[in-house]
Amino acid sequence: MIRDLAEYHGERDRVTVTEQQLADQIFSGTSPLTARVVEAPADAPHSLNGYSLWYAAFSPWEGSEVMHLEDLYVRPESRGTGAGKALLRNLAVIADEHQYGHIQWMVLKSNVSGAQFYVSQGAGPMSDWDIYKLDREAIAALAGQAPAAPAAA
Repeated sequence: MIRDLAEYHGERDRVTVTEQQLADQIFSGTSPLTARVVEAPADAPHSLNGYSLWYAAFSPWEGSEVMHLEDLYVRPESRGTGAGKALLRNLAVIADEHQYGHIQWMVLKSNVSGAQFYVSQGAGPMSDWDIYKLDREAIAALAGQAPAAPAAA
């Protein structure tokens, strides 16, 4: 389903994780990554209808841990069945139990139906923030020209 999500965003060739790497992360007992799935009915062509992947992060502004939702995906044929709502509700229960300050995630501007779903569940965009990232090549280039590391706090 990760490849399906990447294909939906037109970036299937960017998925390099193997099933084994993902399983090693999720079931290692030491990884911060957590997964939840929605099982499909017995007569469905797939065993799963959707998944979520998340991890805890820390918000220095709130002084608390927060939940970062990396992926929430429901197969196209399972959308509108409540699978996405079940995944999001499960995340809210976990966040409430752990007293996380908030749940955060990114939605591509082109994913209008996804954004509409999240708004219908009470979420809102953080329109005053843009997301930036350094990819592996940029990290290597920056690390290669970096001066000595600043002192640890």
